[in-house]
Amino acid sequence: MRKESRLILAIIVSLLMISKSGFSQDFGFNGKKNIISVFTTSNLRVTPAFIGFLSDEIFDNFRYRTDTYDDKNNYKMKRDFFRVDYRVSYQRILSQRFALGAEFAYGKTTSRMYGGENGYYDNLGNYIEVSGNISDPIFRTYSFLITGELYKSTSISGAGFSVGFGLGPKFYSFDYDQNYRLSTYEAMSNPYPLSASNLVAINLFYQLSYRLPLAKAIFLETGIRFHSGILLPINGVLEGSSNSYWSKTEMYVPLFGDNFLNLASLKTGLVFEF
Repeated sequence: MRKESRLILAIIVSLLMISKSGFSQDFGFNGKKNIISVFTTSNLRVTPAFIGFLSDEIFDNFRYRTDTYDDKNNYKMKRDFFRVDYRVSYQRILSQRFALGAEFAYGKTTSRMYGGENGYYDNLGNYIEVSGNISDPIFRTYSFLITGELYKSTSISGAGFSVGFGLGPKFYSFDYDQNYRLSTYEAMSNPYPLSASNLVAINLFYQLSYRLPLAKAIFLETGIRFHSGILLPINGVLEGSSNSYWSKTEMYVPLFGDNFLNLASLKTGLVFEF
């Protein structure tokens, strides 16, 4: 993750240096050309819902039902129809019609595994029956994107309507801090191999947004973002041990479907220009 963070920082520093190297044209809202956005992208996961109508099995496989346990080992089952990612971005307005920047996003993804079954197959292919509901694995997700934004030639860059786009990697990091259990009375001793590297996807987006001025340099931004991505293939069958309940290979199919079919989100947040 450090390499990606350094890349984003280098882009931001480069854009700030450009801002001091002679770009003195009269564009940008009130002449301001630096844009920092703090926002969320949220959705009801419409495409997986449509596919879910085909059968309850597919419905479960696309992660609407999740099995978890709280810190007191109490079982909780819920349907996850709504997702929120938290994002921050920086852009530099380079001309009347174009801005370039970088974006960082954080969220969580649950990989639906068992569909409420009271058992699982271990790495040797043996079916192990348990007396309760098995937890679902949870991943922290981190995205780093290079972004661009286009404005109409007749509008003020940095305000009003714009068209945006972006491309970059998304990392799935297993959340070891959850209370993973086979039942209320039985914990998982080794849910996921500690040596497993992150799964990586390459994602892109296209968005339409509008910025409404609230003050001299503060805007309310709303819009819609269309996005998808491909989870990169895994080389080989995993580096894991027969003691772990899940492997990196097992995570590939559910996370691939979740990422690829998560197609549209509502964008809402605040924009600061300086």
